[in-house]
Amino acid sequence: MGNTQHDNKVGATVIAKIYGVTVKQIDNLRRDGVIKSEGRPARYDLIPTLQALYEYQRRIIKSNGKSDENRRNEAIKLDAEARLKQAKAEMAELELQELQGEMHRAEDVEAITTNIVFAVRSFLLAMPNRLAIDVYNAKSKTQVSEVIKKEIYQILEQLANLDYDKADYKKLVRERKGLREDEDDL
Repeated sequence: MGNTQHDNKVGATVIAKIYGVTVKQIDNLRRDGVIKSEGRPARYDLIPTLQALYEYQRRIIKSNGKSDENRRNEAIKLDAEARLKQAKAEMAELELQELQGEMHRAEDVEAITTNIVFAVRSFLLAMPNRLAIDVYNAKSKTQVSEVIKKEIYQILEQLANLDYDKADYKKLVRERKGLREDEDDL
């Protein structure tokens, strides 16, 4: 039995050849405590030494896998943070443009457009009352036509004088955001 145990003991050269590394690397692994040896020159118990080397290799692969995974996760996190910061900066820029009346939300444009539509509606609904006497006093179809045409041109002129007013949009933005008129945040 003593001979069988002695037969399992091998030198660093044999371990290095089996494991596929240099003798110096085997010596370094022994010095680092990864594998154990007995005597001088160093002799290694073959099976436990190879098991220890393969376990060491598994730990390295596993830790490298985690490191790679951690690095990937960190890169994903940094990318997401950068995209979030970029999006926040773009949102802040859009909000500033909106507050300054340079950019308008669809709902604000819709509100202003609705006001214009109601103005047109008012002009048109007022037309019969404003024209009734003149049309009644007209002597011919041509005069009636001229009275109506003149009123339409006046309405069109009033509509043409409706100007884009940044103040109207600013007021809508302030109302939506709950800002007071005297707040000077622009």
